[in-house]
Amino acid sequence: MITIYGSDGMAKTQVPCDDNSTQEMELQGDNALSLSFTLYEHVALEVNDYAEFMGRKYWLMERYHPEQVSTVEWKYDIKLYGIESLVKRFLVINDTDRGRRAGLYLDRSAEDHVALIVKSINNGMGSGDWKVGTVEGADNIVIDYFGKYCDEALKEVAEKVGHRAEWWVEGQTVNICRCEQGEEVTLAYGKGLLSLSGDMADNAKFYTRLYPVGSSRNIDPEKYGHTRLQLPGGVKHVDVNVDKYGVWHHYEAEAFAGIYPKRIGTVSSVRKEETKDEEGNPLQSGISRTKASISTRTITSWPGKSNGYPFRKVRNWPGSEKKPTTPITSRSASRQ
Repeated sequence: MITIYGSDGMAKTQVPCDDNSTQEMELQGDNALSLSFTLYEHVALEVNDYAEFMGRKYWLMERYHPEQVSTVEWKYDIKLYGIESLVKRFLVINDTDRGRRAGLYLDRSAEDHVALIVKSINNGMGSGDWKVGTVEGADNIVIDYFGKYCDEALKEVAEKVGHRAEWWVEGQTVNICRCEQGEEVTLAYGKGLLSLSGDMADNAKFYTRLYPVGSSRNIDPEKYGHTRLQLPGGVKHVDVNVDKYGVWHHYEAEAFAGIYPKRIGTVSSVRKEETKDEEGNPLQSGISRTKASISTRTITSWPGKSNGYPFRKVRNWPGSEKKPTTPITSRSASRQ
């Protein structure tokens, strides 16, 4: 028997479910509970009525009208949804400043991102029940939340955290980590596995020959000889299982975008100094009016308030000092 409660928490009815009742739960996707039953009195089911099953809560998302099959029988086929499905309805709302708006460009830790999303879920549900659980990833990540729904945002956080992280809900906590519960089970013939058959994967890209497209970032074609980063030894593609399945081509650029020549150094000290032109007047905006040559570099601050934002121009000073003169602070700044 499953009890259905009203949105006020009061029990409405207990239902004996038949064999057509199912629970369907997809990791990082929908979680739905379908119930089929017959009642001998009419019970009105409204939006936000809910039931609990296997420690999870499922809500009705629309008013339900049962089928009256006789003067004393009403047949119900209802579908209730877990929080994993409900979050698709809620935008990530920025209420950190005046009013609320569906847009925010945030450069923070993964935990801070999840806290913002959970706050939006609580606002959408009209409660404070949902909390931040386990969140992996210590580095800052950048996400543009303009017009982004909570499920999309959670998926993007998980992808940017990496390490095969997933978003999932346990009880009333939202987690970003591998969803692993219980003990690992190894299946084999004679150890619980009765049969095993192969099939084609649906909606999965299959290939045996990969043509990687390297990044063009920090590449000097005159010195390197190419406009993009190349595979070691001048190899043009990578083959896997060509002998088994033949040649299936695929090219990939996005996965290699973060691989490029770089140097990570340390800013040993920072000082502030007023600069003047040849006539002794203070310079405006930090760009020299003299004929001294200006060398352009890119310096990325990390960490701090300017975390991840580059400076377009850097002026050479005597010795080895370099002065950033034009910080990029707009939301459309590209990461360097």
